[in-house]
Amino acid sequence: MDLKKSLSFLVPTLIVGLTVGGFIFFRGDRSVPVKKTIEENKDFYVGIQLIEVTPKKADGSVWDRINDSGPDLYVQFNWQGQRIFQSSVKEDSLIAHWSEAEFDLRDYALKGAPTSIDDVIAGARIQVRKDAPLTITIFEDDLMFDDKVASFEVDLTSLTEGTHVIENPAPQVRRVELRVLPFSALPSLFNAGVGS
Repeated sequence: MDLKKSLSFLVPTLIVGLTVGGFIFFRGDRSVPVKKTIEENKDFYVGIQLIEVTPKKADGSVWDRINDSGPDLYVQFNWQGQRIFQSSVKEDSLIAHWSEAEFDLRDYALKGAPTSIDDVIAGARIQVRKDAPLTITIFEDDLMFDDKVASFEVDLTSLTEGTHVIENPAPQVRRVELRVLPFSALPSLFNAGVGS
């Protein structure tokens, strides 16, 4: 088998392996509800798992006037004044759910293979500090201009490992579920990254 054929088989296999590994890593053991408070000055992955918004906007209007559908939601995380994560868009959703790992075949075709598990994890790596809250901003994706649904801060020291539910964090938002895992939980293969 020549090198080109070997690479054409190896790269997609590696991508699938990283995606499945990221999914298993972020999914964790859901049968045991662990609520361990996260430690300060440690690195963690924080990912968006779910956002539920109200059926109508705060002013009583519908989310999408053109076709009377639900909002097309996405979320941004800002930390220490910088945007560190932006999710994919979930169309027509009052309850939007994101997988723990996402892989975009179009991006792969245009940019090449991801180089580490960080490239497929649907979240951001942060260090927990009292003086550095995480700002979560939820947007509705529109044709012309994206509308801000809500923005609120989360004290990182209040988070727990696993799924962390925030009820009614802002007007129009009923709940937000975050997935919080210690960076040290990554298998050593993923810590090193592939090809680095």
